[in-house]
Amino acid sequence: MGIISEKKRKIKSKAERALIEEVIKRLESAIELKEKGKETEGDAVVNDMKEWLDGIIKGIENDISNKELLAIDRSYLPQTGEVIAEGAKIILSVIREDERKNYLTVSYEHSFVKNAYKDEQFVENTWKEFLSASSFVCSIYEKNLKNMLDIVWSRIYLKGIWN
Repeated sequence: MGIISEKKRKIKSKAERALIEEVIKRLESAIELKEKGKETEGDAVVNDMKEWLDGIIKGIENDISNKELLAIDRSYLPQTGEVIAEGAKIILSVIREDERKNYLTVSYEHSFVKNAYKDEQFVENTWKEFLSASSFVCSIYEKNLKNMLDIVWSRIYLKGIWN
């Protein structure tokens, strides 16, 4: 796993851990109340937690559904496999068809839904998203070893109508 991938994984891991710790804290509070014979209060804590989690899910769903993808005119962008930038240690180049395995591996590493990668249709759709007209995807390679370190994936969205 590349350095950038590892940092992203750690950030996601911390966010997931904080969410799980909050759920555990609330459940422990509900159990404690129920053990003290305060059924109604314990149920209220559980119901509040359910509403809180539903709100998180709805917020994520709204973010996704409120974004309209914009198809990019790729003629203005660097073409498949073209090197965009080259530094002393890394190379940045546009995605190539032969990088499918590398891209899907990196995508899996960053995913919150790793079980979905067992579904071949999901994997195929993920690859198609990388190649879609609303995406611009680049590879970051270690210059000397030609090892893929990470990917840069930009999705282009429009919200509402721009004047």
